[in-house]
Amino acid sequence: MLIGGVSILGGLGSITGVALGAVLVSTIDNALILTNTPLQYNNIIIGVILICAVALDALHRGRLYKQR
Repeated sequence: MLIGGVSILGGLGSITGVALGAVLVSTIDNALILTNTPLQYNNIIIGVILICAVALDALHRGRLYKQR
């Protein structure tokens, strides 16, 4: 899965979702810089946020498939 719900292997997603995801990551990165977070932690923090988002999406999709 990539930003915006677009999968490398095909799937659902849109250009709008990708654009909003890129803006969100950029905004988080800028906020970390403005708060004087050490630069070596920026990628770690953004990575953790993305991993959490993917995990939540997987849980949500798993629940949707079980309901069918």
